[in-house]
This record gives sequence, structure tokens and C-alpha cells, in this order.
Amino acid sequence: MNDLIIFQNEEFGKIRMVEIDCKPYAVACDVAKALGYSIPHKAVRG
Repeated sequence: MNDLIIFQNEEFGKIRMVEIDCKPYAVACDVAKALGYSIPHKAVRG
């Protein structure tokens, strides 16, 4: 199932997750923001 799950914590904010083929995936921009990157979308751009 590909349902979106949102994890929320006071320290790191919200991180969106989805499960695809029984494997969890996090939204990279959310993780970069939680790690304190000043421009999160540039941290994950390929």
C-alpha cells in the first residue's frame, strides 16, 4: 500500500513517509530540513 504517513516531533518537525513494496521511503526535502539545511531542496537536488 502506498499510504502517506507523517511523523511529527518537536525537535525535527514533520517528515513524510510512504511505503512502496514493503520498503519505507522518506521525503528527502523533509529530512534535509530536519537536519538543518538552510536550503533543503538544493541539498537533495540531483
